[in-house]
Amino acid sequence: MILAIFQNFCILITGVVFVMHYLREKNLHEIRSPWFRFFMGVIAGGIAMVLLGSSFLVDPFRQIVLDFRYVPVFVISIYGGWISTLVATLIIAIYRWVINDISAVSTAMALATVWIGLFYSVVFSLRKPLLLRVSLAMLVHTVIMYFASYAIFDTSSLRLQTLMIHLFITFVASYIVWKYVEFALGEIRVYQRFRSEATTDYLTSLSNRRKFSHELNAAIHRCQRKNETISLLYLDIDRFKAINDEFGHAIGDDVLRKFAGVLLKTCRIYDGLYRIGGEEFAVILQDCPIENARIVAERIRQNILDFEYSLTGEANVTTSIGVAGYITGISAEEMMGKADDALYQAKDAGRNCVYVASMEEKPTNVHTKDDDFAIHTL
Repeated sequence: MILAIFQNFCILITGVVFVMHYLREKNLHEIRSPWFRFFMGVIAGGIAMVLLGSSFLVDPFRQIVLDFRYVPVFVISIYGGWISTLVATLIIAIYRWVINDISAVSTAMALATVWIGLFYSVVFSLRKPLLLRVSLAMLVHTVIMYFASYAIFDTSSLRLQTLMIHLFITFVASYIVWKYVEFALGEIRVYQRFRSEATTDYLTSLSNRRKFSHELNAAIHRCQRKNETISLLYLDIDRFKAINDEFGHAIGDDVLRKFAGVLLKTCRIYDGLYRIGGEEFAVILQDCPIENARIVAERIRQNILDFEYSLTGEANVTTSIGVAGYITGISAEEMMGKADDALYQAKDAGRNCVYVASMEEKPTNVHTKDDDFAIHTL
């Protein structure tokens, strides 16, 4: 029996490890989504089905078998709420009917499983100390299983003996798995925090240059495969050094944060926003031809100009923007080079303007009649 218990425990831990590995690359905030909780309930129910099919004998003479089916239910009720718990218990109940046919015993145990799951979800939703909630869950589990055992056992002594063994192995295994899940989730949070810090600019909360390079290459490869198009904006805050020198680095940092905020409000939620240098930013406009990118760039330029930065005197914040578009065969380095050249042209043209890089070999210049700003084709 000990070997069988160990084998079932290995099956249980293996399932949990696979789930933790899956969660490692997921945003842990997504577990609050009803669909994600439904999915996790299906996973917990699947693990319970495997455990139910690997039940082990505790009394060969009376053919009494036990399993760890309630351990996934116990654990998922702590983290997944009533949706995950109900889905998992329904899967166990249906599977029980399928493998044992519909009989008094299978019906009693199926209903007991559903009721235990429902009470688990209620108990663990209480805002009480965890030890108290676990104690209540154990008490409810014991009462429900005691009454359900009347459908299986004829004698009270056999009923109590089997129930005590069942409760002991279930809650010992549940405690071990719960502690492992807590440890694994802690490691996942640390991993995800370090991964986020490695690709996020700490000052503006935009993505950094490392992530920019990776995502631009990925976007270009996607364009090549799916015949999509993207555009790239390079932005530079005009005379930012003068702002730092006149108002101090604390004000300069505040300008950077507010500049990033204007970008977030102006661009679409699925566009890529990056701080790639001191006062240099980049935007990857998804599914955006260069003609539309010019309009977006001008909108950004105007919003930056109109924003109140709380600078004293006549000082104001403006930006110069270089625009490049995707053409077949272009590499990420070439696209960045064209956007950078266009940005320098915007700087040379007097700043606070937009320059669009020509994606052809011969450059042409087009100047607008507006004296306040200019949009150029390089």
